[in-house]
Amino acid sequence: MAAGLSLRTTLSEAYRFAATAWRRAPVACGLMTAAMLMPILAGMVVMPDWAVLFLVALQATLIMIGWTGFLRAGQGLAERTPVPDVLRVLASGLLNGLFLALILIVVGVVLLGVAGATGLAEGDDLTMAAQATITDGGWKTFVLLTLEIAALLLLLTLSSRLMAAGPATIAEKRVVSLAALGATRGSGLKPAAGLIASLVPLILLGLSALITPIDVQWIDWVWAGVLGFIQAPLLAGFATGLWRTTQGQGIPE
Repeated sequence: MAAGLSLRTTLSEAYRFAATAWRRAPVACGLMTAAMLMPILAGMVVMPDWAVLFLVALQATLIMIGWTGFLRAGQGLAERTPVPDVLRVLASGLLNGLFLALILIVVGVVLLGVAGATGLAEGDDLTMAAQATITDGGWKTFVLLTLEIAALLLLLTLSSRLMAAGPATIAEKRVVSLAALGATRGSGLKPAAGLIASLVPLILLGLSALITPIDVQWIDWVWAGVLGFIQAPLLAGFATGLWRTTQGQGIPE
């Protein structure tokens, strides 16, 4: 259990790593930025379907190599990313993603069932059910809104706790996925709060999109740089800091 998880220590490590990532993992920063720039460059030309698929595969490869490099640098290892490490981190991410997708499906079915049972957006999809909580009133809407907030907190908490799986996979040289949930059990909402704090650059980018003119071309390049040199290292630092808090308990076999 990680009942003694220190959010301050975890975030301090995250921001400290993000501040030095350009020096400790310059290649990973470059690869992540290049991956973020690919959709921008692809939008400048007309590409056949096979080229689009190749570009998507290349982008995913660069992201995985860069992310693995960040995780290694966060643990004080050489930034160079061996292929086995990349494959193990990829396998861990896919397993965690599948688990979260299943949880999302279950939560969606429950929310649609509640929306139908209360007469709100009966037979519609989740988007319509969410809109019903804004346009309609009464206790039924309050119940549905409460369940939606609870579902969001559940997914956010699970996602944040599973981030410790990546660094654990690097350190233990084996695929670690759902075992990270056991190692972070008892931490409450601290991992979720830490994840939100680590996403501040992304949140600010989203807010800036509301006030930035659409015809400003250079802003896309700035966004790619922020994502590659600040946001990605910050998330990697948070994941590494969260993983370190589990070392007293160990990741279950």
